[in-house]
Amino acid sequence: MAIVNVDLSEYDAIRKRNSELEEQVKELKKLNDSLKQGAKVILRKETVVEVNVPRPRYGRFEPGFDMEEKPTTRRTIESSESYVNFEDVRLKVENAMQNEVKRSIYDRDCERRAYADEKNKLDGKYNGMKADLKKTYEKKEKDLEAVYQDKERDLREKYASMTGEFEAKRLRILNKLPKIATMATDLRDELNKCFFKPKLAIKLANDIIDFSIKKE
Repeated sequence: MAIVNVDLSEYDAIRKRNSELEEQVKELKKLNDSLKQGAKVILRKETVVEVNVPRPRYGRFEPGFDMEEKPTTRRTIESSESYVNFEDVRLKVENAMQNEVKRSIYDRDCERRAYADEKNKLDGKYNGMKADLKKTYEKKEKDLEAVYQDKERDLREKYASMTGEFEAKRLRILNKLPKIATMATDLRDELNKCFFKPKLAIKLANDIIDFSIKKE
């Protein structure tokens, strides 16, 4: 038969320490609850109050006395204090901060929508102006093209007229060449009959005859 000796002193010490720690946790929880309940915040409020104060009079019929003159006003500041639990203040602050964040998000969304609306408006205005400019340029281009066509037609007509006049003049000159050739021939014959023949005049007459014959 075997005999086993078990030393429970260390186990008892651990269990005792565990119990002590549990008691400390309970005390800390109680202390925390008491601090939460006992924590107060002092709110001071100051109010400006206007009080009517009658003006002092040394005599009823003193100079400048006015029966309907209103009394002067004097401003005083009234202070008041109130105690609020810390948790209530914390909740109010958190709610106020949440409301501020929501308001900031709402303002940002409003600004974003306003920016988008303004951008769309400007884009529409730009596209409208672009379309108007395009129409204006197309109209000007058509007008200039019509003007250029009119000028081209006028130039062609003028060129045709000048060409016709030149051709008519050329034909008139060509029609006169045979007569000029005949006259030059008669002149040459008369010069050859002279006793002293002018060679230069005869040469000039021959040149005129040759020119007239070639042009024909």
